[in-house]
Amino acid sequence: MVNIAADLGVDIVKTVFASPAERMAEVVDSSPLPVIVAGGAHDSSLADFASSALATGCAGLAVGRRVFGSATPRATVRELAGIVHGPARVLFDTPNPRMAGAL
Repeated sequence: MVNIAADLGVDIVKTVFASPAERMAEVVDSSPLPVIVAGGAHDSSLADFASSALATGCAGLAVGRRVFGSATPRATVRELAGIVHGPARVLFDTPNPRMAGAL
């Protein structure tokens, strides 16, 4: 599927996580394109899922429902950002209305 996407001229591929993790690493290694992985099953924490996906070589995550459905979406995004980009300092302790909930 990933190679078909490359043949069609796409820039990035979004796919589901192939289990076990070794299989996902094979998918990523064989792809000529960056691979991002969809949100994943609810049988593990989102943080564990994100860490596993990135450890296989995925270029990033495509999560939505699991963030918006969490009890604390802002904290969930911050946790994911820390996993993807590394720790960062908090710029704002309170939301800025002009940022439309980006924190």
